[in-house]
Amino acid sequence: MSETDKKWLALAKRWGVLFGIPLLMLAIGIWQWSRADTPISDVGAKIAEYQQVVRELDAIEAQKPGRATVKDSEGKEYPVRLVKKEYLLAIQDLQNQGLNVTTRNLQPLLAGITMAFSVLALLWSALGVVYQRGMGAKALQSREQLLATFQKGRKLLPTYMVVMVLLLFGAAIPLLVYEMMPVLRHRNYSKGDMKLMFILGGLALFLLYSGCKVLIDVWKAARKPLENEPIEVMGQTVSRHQAPELWAFVDRVATKTGAGMPDHLVVGLNEGFFVTEHPVQLANGSLLPQGRVLYLPLPYMAFLNAGEVAAVIGHELGHFIGEDTLYSQRFSPIYSATIHHLVAISGGERHEGSWMDILRRPATLFGEMFLDSFHEAVRYWSRKRELAADAVGAQVVSPQAVASSLLRISALAPHVDAALQSNWDRGETVEGGVLGHVRQLVATQGMADPSEHLDQRQAHPTDTHPELAE
Repeated sequence: MSETDKKWLALAKRWGVLFGIPLLMLAIGIWQWSRADTPISDVGAKIAEYQQVVRELDAIEAQKPGRATVKDSEGKEYPVRLVKKEYLLAIQDLQNQGLNVTTRNLQPLLAGITMAFSVLALLWSALGVVYQRGMGAKALQSREQLLATFQKGRKLLPTYMVVMVLLLFGAAIPLLVYEMMPVLRHRNYSKGDMKLMFILGGLALFLLYSGCKVLIDVWKAARKPLENEPIEVMGQTVSRHQAPELWAFVDRVATKTGAGMPDHLVVGLNEGFFVTEHPVQLANGSLLPQGRVLYLPLPYMAFLNAGEVAAVIGHELGHFIGEDTLYSQRFSPIYSATIHHLVAISGGERHEGSWMDILRRPATLFGEMFLDSFHEAVRYWSRKRELAADAVGAQVVSPQAVASSLLRISALAPHVDAALQSNWDRGETVEGGVLGHVRQLVATQGMADPSEHLDQRQAHPTDTHPELAE
């Protein structure tokens, strides 16, 4: 199956949930409407009708006292005295405006409410899809439009999801209450009747409680201030005093790019090369002062020549020229806030996979579609900015240095991953630590064929890079 086919299949599944659940509830509402008993609008006329039937039954019983019977539409015989008793009880219920009248009148109303809320949920889903598509198209016009559009979408998303959940809950509650109406008309409740009443009533009350809880949870999530969560890295800062030659090397590259120097250099073992203006937390728990950070991974640097290292650093510093790190810093809170709202709507892992998740799913699914649409737009502009940063790196040394650095990093990646896994996950000790382990793997196994990794992207904690082939 091609990537396009997979994309369309995933979209079909999402639309199946987004529109399928409201459609199912609409179908149930229509079915209940067709089953509803005729409402009693004229109680006096109905009492007169029943009284006439009682008089007819009295006449039949007078002909055969104690032995008179009548047949129903299916030909089954019943004693007249029992049938007359049922009609007398029905007359008494009508005179007292009891459950018989109330439940018969409520059934069409409840079915109508279920249908109305289901139709509104369908229209709400359609409105959301149309708005989201328009929002995605605007986001591709410029990065400024991307930020403005999705900032607006982030504010509207909680309201949209809450309304969707409430519409579905509003359809489900009367749907359950409807099924209680025929049971309430029974003269004598059996154990089965009582159990059914308890289950249906309990579910309806629980849905009502859950709807209120969604409102409270989303309100709390909306009040939470937008924050940039720190990026956690395995590394440590090096000052100009500790590594003067490294700082001088970066200074020369920065001068050629015209991008300016980073405020902090962090050397570490994991991730690839990257720059960021996000808060950065080191493995020892310390938080770096706010500023520009350049991260340099030692296991890769050990196998790159000076020109390749300069090309990669030039690429990373090129992101400062296009203010990519600032945009990334502004994008991240939108992701974070949207995820908080999704968790608030879904109820977290407690309801994942449960029947409650079915009614919440269209709302959370729309939130996921919002994130995917946002991600596609971010990826579109990130791809352009990555290629622009490659051009900056090429100016520092040469296009060949950029290309060879990307290929060499890709060829090293399997060995670096294996060394990190051995040292951290399994606790194995190799002389020279992680770097020594990478050297050992390269010496014994050689470098991987980079042509096998052309569909991969460079490791990076925040941005989406183009594929290596591009």
